Amino acid sequence: MRIEPSLWRLAAKNLARNPRRAWATGVSVALGIAGVLIVSGFIRHLELWLEVSHIYTQHHGHISVYKRGGLDHFASKPAKYGFTRDEQSRLAAALRTDAAVERHGFILSGNGLVSNGCRTLSFVALGCAPELEQWIRSRPELRAVAPSLSGIRRGRGPWERSASPGMLVGMTEFLTTRLGKTRLLSESTPGAPEVPGVLDCDSPKIVDELARDSNVQLLSSAHDGSLAVADADIAYHFTTGYEELETDAVQTTLAALQDFYATERVTYLAVFLRSSAQRSGLHEYARALQARFTAAGLDVEVYPFDDPRLSPTLAGGSQFLGALGNASLAIMLLLVGITLSNSVALAASELSREFAVLRAVGYRSNQVVDLQVRETILAVSIACIGGIGLATAAALALNAAHVETRLPGLWGTQPLCIEVDALTSAGIVVAFMLVSVAACYWASWRLMRRPPLELLAAS
Repeated sequence: MRIEPSLWRLAAKNLARNPRRAWATGVSVALGIAGVLIVSGFIRHLELWLEVSHIYTQHHGHISVYKRGGLDHFASKPAKYGFTRDEQSRLAAALRTDAAVERHGFILSGNGLVSNGCRTLSFVALGCAPELEQWIRSRPELRAVAPSLSGIRRGRGPWERSASPGMLVGMTEFLTTRLGKTRLLSESTPGAPEVPGVLDCDSPKIVDELARDSNVQLLSSAHDGSLAVADADIAYHFTTGYEELETDAVQTTLAALQDFYATERVTYLAVFLRSSAQRSGLHEYARALQARFTAAGLDVEVYPFDDPRLSPTLAGGSQFLGALGNASLAIMLLLVGITLSNSVALAASELSREFAVLRAVGYRSNQVVDLQVRETILAVSIACIGGIGLATAAALALNAAHVETRLPGLWGTQPLCIEVDALTSAGIVVAFMLVSVAACYWASWRLMRRPPLELLAAS
């Protein structure tokens, strides 16, 4: 005798008749999904923060182009591993008609010593064109994900000023505080007493004397091996976002840094891609760009921004965050699997008579197991909707509250934001559904191995 009732309708009735079991299953799954979505949403926000900070704030671009060996050796041999003026022109010409490129710019980096007349510290400088710096800081993705990195914290940037006869630099607030230079160029007081030409560094008034102006002295080795010395004024404060970079970071214009190092060379070319090119495959584009430059006779190395050789912090941070997300998902799935196995075991004591009757009137064991699985699918589906809704509501509330927190390795406080996206939600729902169905099938199959009379005796 073949029985073909609607198992879906029967599964729905069983859910309605057993609210305690339905609630136990639904609440565990909903809370599990909400918890994983919130954790993964926070991890996704941190990944986006790391990406935009490396692409824009650290001026890597989506693609960085170095002379072969320049990534490792430019700091020690800048005259050999920097791009000449002719090579810069050829690089720019190769990108001029590339529709995937939104903008590109040449970057010069260097290091040296900075002094206030009494104290000397090391610095790491970066120079780019003022119009490129303004474009970078106005990027909507940077403002949306890392607003604290997009603006000037104090003072005015070089793009906001007319040409100045002296060298203007930006420094992190931490570095200027260590130098005792708390006053910016725009904050200088007209008529204030001049700083003495020779400072008495042991004087109790030295702190006030250093804070009268924004002047510092820079010292380094020029690219031709001579001594590079310059007087500079601190024009603005900025932040790098990273503790390891905040101690010695300096910014200025490309032309000013080239004058300081007595060179026309640059360290690398930063290439910023349009969003469509980013989505189509960054690494494939980097390989194609490498081939194009090679065909043009340029001996270069092309690095996507997430290359571990270029951005070890980004690569390590992404790996850690990925492991953290996978671990949280695995723990939640294990808990849900255990809960559902216990739920089916509870059903054995509550519904064993019903199962025995179904077996007695002609239902096969696999049909009864199928009934349990469908019941679980219905409960988990409803719970998934509730979990996604709960996670979305929590994300909206948390984002609107503008909660900030301190994270290891990052400078200052960071917004505690949750990025819940459809693709991640779908993947988590599928994972929870598969684990739920597997746990239910395993527990139901063990139950159905018992004969009907034994099921009746257990009721």
